[in-house]
Amino acid sequence: MAQAPRVERSDMPPGDCKWVRDQLQNSWKLPRVAPWPLRLWGIRHIRVFFNSMQAQWMADEYARVGAGLGHINPYDKWVLYAIYRGWA
Repeated sequence: MAQAPRVERSDMPPGDCKWVRDQLQNSWKLPRVAPWPLRLWGIRHIRVFFNSMQAQWMADEYARVGAGLGHINPYDKWVLYAIYRGWA
């Protein structure tokens, strides 16, 4: 499995470059890496789908009680991208 990049390179796709920039600017750290079966191609896409649904549900709940705008936290989006790429 691929490891998450730590520095921006010229041969990286634009999404990966933005991901690394966000990591460096905000000093974000990835959560513990999932076991390898959960990082397989089809399974990680299913994980992203359900985790994004859960993140949106939580954002809606916070907005309902007046503690948010109903948008997913940028850190959550950052982690979802890492899961999608198989890095987390």
